Amino acid sequence: MPCITQDPNLEVRPDFISAAFDAVCTALATAEGIDQAVVAARLSDAWDTNNNTRKEAWAEQVKENEAAAVGARLAHEVDELWKEEEVEKTTRLRSGVSGMRPSVSPATSPHLTSASSMQRASRPLGPISGTQGVQKGFCG
Repeated sequence: MPCITQDPNLEVRPDFISAAFDAVCTALATAEGIDQAVVAARLSDAWDTNNNTRKEAWAEQVKENEAAAVGARLAHEVDELWKEEEVEKTTRLRSGVSGMRPSVSPATSPHLTSASSMQRASRPLGPISGTQGVQKGFCG
């Protein structure tokens, strides 16, 4: 599905009885042999159905983008931990200190399973949270 860039929850249904839609509603009413109000009601129903479908897709897209953001944040933290470990190893080797500690791995690192780390990982990101109804970032 294409990336939805505007929150459909913020969209407002057009007034199909207004002058802007008069010509279209008149033509459809004449062609169908029905009243213009019926045409306007059918257009409203069709718009609502489409908008509800877009709202569901938006909600799913937001979930996927937030999950991708958490994954990216965790990957970055793992990368930073590996870099710190390499700096420590290099420093110990240069200073002649033996007794290397075991390497940090994503499965054993206390940093990746600590409450504070998980709290940071679950924090919403600014652009991903859909500020002012605009979805940015991980869509795709």
